[in-house]
Amino acid sequence: MTGLVPASLTPLRCAIYTRRSVVRELDGTSGSLENQRNLCSAYVHSQQHRGWVELDHRYEDNGVSGGTLERPALQQLFADIQNGRVDVVIVYKLDRLTRSLRDFMRLIDLFDKFRVSFVCVTQAFDTGDSLGRLVLNILLTFAQFEREITADRMRDRIRALARMGRWIGGRPPFGYDLVERRLVINPEQAVVVRTMFERFVVLRSCQAVADEFAAGTVRTRTWVTGQGKAMGGQLIRTHSVYNAIGNRAYVGEIHYDGEAHPALHEPIVSRELWDAAQKVREEIASARSTPRVRKNLLVGLIYDGLGRRMLIGMGRRKEGTPRYYASVRPHHGPTSRTRSVRVDANAIEERIAAAIGLMLRNRFQITGAILKLGGLDDELEALLDQGPVAARRLENLDHDRLRLTYEILIRRIEVTREIVRVVLRCDAILGLLAWDGISTPRKRLGASSSGGEIHVLEFEAHSVRVERVFSLPVERRVQQGPFRPNSRLVRLIHMARAIQEAVHMNRNLTLAEIAPRFRRQPTYVARALRLNYLAPDIQVAILDGRHPRDLTAKRLIYGYIPMDWPQQRALLGFPPQRELQDGPSNYSRPKKKPRIVMPV
Repeated sequence: MTGLVPASLTPLRCAIYTRRSVVRELDGTSGSLENQRNLCSAYVHSQQHRGWVELDHRYEDNGVSGGTLERPALQQLFADIQNGRVDVVIVYKLDRLTRSLRDFMRLIDLFDKFRVSFVCVTQAFDTGDSLGRLVLNILLTFAQFEREITADRMRDRIRALARMGRWIGGRPPFGYDLVERRLVINPEQAVVVRTMFERFVVLRSCQAVADEFAAGTVRTRTWVTGQGKAMGGQLIRTHSVYNAIGNRAYVGEIHYDGEAHPALHEPIVSRELWDAAQKVREEIASARSTPRVRKNLLVGLIYDGLGRRMLIGMGRRKEGTPRYYASVRPHHGPTSRTRSVRVDANAIEERIAAAIGLMLRNRFQITGAILKLGGLDDELEALLDQGPVAARRLENLDHDRLRLTYEILIRRIEVTREIVRVVLRCDAILGLLAWDGISTPRKRLGASSSGGEIHVLEFEAHSVRVERVFSLPVERRVQQGPFRPNSRLVRLIHMARAIQEAVHMNRNLTLAEIAPRFRRQPTYVARALRLNYLAPDIQVAILDGRHPRDLTAKRLIYGYIPMDWPQQRALLGFPPQRELQDGPSNYSRPKKKPRIVMPV
């Protein structure tokens, strides 16, 4: 620190901050860094009677704009203020510190927080009273206005350059060199650009063009940044091809602010080749924007109990990729902190199809829906008998036609943890009954008088969760010995599990209606359903191949299976649970073979 302070005063450490926006030398003018510091230093010396002492450290930002606070010297000044090394901040002019009113208010709050005074040499004011703050705000407002006017002038100048066809600035595109602020064709790079356009028209893919260039030695332009860092020199990639195909500079135009103007430089690509490339580019973009055939029947129709849309999601498993519908949580609002509702896609789609089919086969429900549209006549009475026929036609529809039918038939689906509610349009139900099954459903559904009448189907919710799918922490069993599972027994256990799940998902259906899904008779399905009540150790032994060798699928299906687990082990030839270990697969049979009672 420099300067003499009377012994009776507490020294006030003064930090002088200087800045200018251009790097070129301006010595001898009021804008030079040295001149700013000299004036501020002289002001500090004139205030020695108040205990002011100048700090030796120089806080200088050379060639940095005042529109941002990300300046090295200013950040160092902030750090010293927070560490208690500065008592007074002195600047030559107010706009040397900042040109933004918002940033200045942040700086004033910082100065007040750490009890640091702020002084401007050429614009005298005191931030300690209200009048000084008013003057300060007025000065900052005009400083920000000047900055915005300067930005508007620069935009107008660039727009004028574009209209004249001159290069508006920046790095020149690949294929051109910048000579005296004008684009000049680079012969070697121009050949690459023409080849790029020609191959794109033929291959119709930016990736394919980039792969061809990757096999050669062509690389992008190299340049050196202001900090001396070498950039570019990379292989031509897909994004480089895509950007080059859409760059109007190659056809002799300057594009600015959504307008294209004829340029003064020579084009590299002919107009015919340019138009052909743009046509291919538009066709590719149009193909990508064309909506694909949706594989998910209920997207756009299904919501959760809070009214949030449910979109399709995909899991990640080695065995397959399960689908599920999950509600979308907004970033803000009353439901932003509510957990998403998730439901298995296959299960809910099958359950809704079964519920609609059951409704169509129920004359009482169809009559109730049709009566909401008005009275019944002879023609409508005849249509009521077409419910089972319409249900069979609906089951035989392909995916696309079924989706079109759902869009007209279903108004909304709401899923909660307890119930699933399907809201159907009554006029669409009537149209479905009158559908001949040959023409497109969209042309026939809703052909009657339309209205807002609805018919609601409700059923219990299964496979609905409010959290992610979890897995039990069970380690994988390491097989010991030459055990080979019986494939027929394993398939039988899996079928029993599938039948049980189908029964739970379709509480309103009988076994006779569920059996066709498994291509079995109802009696066989009923017998297979009993296998879910086998003892857990028996099921594990069958899956691992550690069951008795004389245990067959026929014996499991047609044999007597009691509900008592010890009796099951005895009848099927398994040892008691306390003796069941990972031993040989040929269990010793009990001395007295138990009698297997066959059902009548």
